[in-house]
Amino acid sequence: MTTTNEDKDFSHIDYTECPICGNEAISEIVHETHEENIQCHSCGYARRLSIIDGKLDMQEYVNFGCYKVQMKGSPTLECGSFTSPEAEQAFVELINNLGDKVVHAEYSRYINEMIETTTVVDGEIHKIQIDE
Repeated sequence: MTTTNEDKDFSHIDYTECPICGNEAISEIVHETHEENIQCHSCGYARRLSIIDGKLDMQEYVNFGCYKVQMKGSPTLECGSFTSPEAEQAFVELINNLGDKVVHAEYSRYINEMIETTTVVDGEIHKIQIDE
């Protein structure tokens, strides 16, 4: 569980099964805003449930994919989900422009019951598929 400076603003982070690929996904419940966010770093599935004006609102992103990037000098990976088909190409262009500042970059999608992972190395794209 993580907390912020104010006791009323806290979120609970846990793991759940991704409804698309079945791998482990991150689940976050933000108590102050009554939101639930799920994000899968294997296939890119993302969902946000929130209450707006007393009504349940759901935003869901399926099959756009996800990304992982590690920059030089950083011990961590930056991860996220694409929210449009154009985001994948923009990601590849960004990684190519960053050049040798990037240690590792990849993006994945769930296609035909398999996770397709693409690694970008020195401007070259390398694809592998993992059966689920």
